[in-house]
Amino acid sequence: MEQEAARSLLRCRADLVKSTTQTKQRILSFLHVRGFRYTGGSNWTKAFHTWIRTLPVAGMDQVTLHAYLHNLVYLEQEVLRLEQRLAEEATKDRYSASVKVLMAFRGIGLVTAITLTCELGDIHRYADPRQLMAYLGLIPSEHTSGNHTKRGSITKTGNTHLAWCQK
Repeated sequence: MEQEAARSLLRCRADLVKSTTQTKQRILSFLHVRGFRYTGGSNWTKAFHTWIRTLPVAGMDQVTLHAYLHNLVYLEQEVLRLEQRLAEEATKDRYSASVKVLMAFRGIGLVTAITLTCELGDIHRYADPRQLMAYLGLIPSEHTSGNHTKRGSITKTGNTHLAWCQK
């Protein structure tokens, strides 16, 4: 039950991250349609945020931009709040050992480590590596005809939440 609650929290965070990305895209589209182009480098930096606050928008455009930015701030704060809760969860006996081991690998941070831990569960439930790879969706596609076998990219089967971690 506790593990399912942690999975739900991870999935909620993933939904909020997706909403954050969509909100950023809406803001950029809104600015683009209005003819505003940021030329100071990458978007979503401190300089970009300063630039947005200095734009000469008024009336309904100002209300719209303010609503989008307010929503973005809310979503980013919620993602941080959930990540703090996940960090607390990762220190519990149930997760701490495996999360520490996974985070020792380059490129694996807290969210990926706890996602792997929660979604995989007990790693010993997989009889062999093939079962684990199938659960992860890391099985190559195959087209066989007679003596000819052609292997393709990995299939889209398996746990979608773990597939997201592989990106």
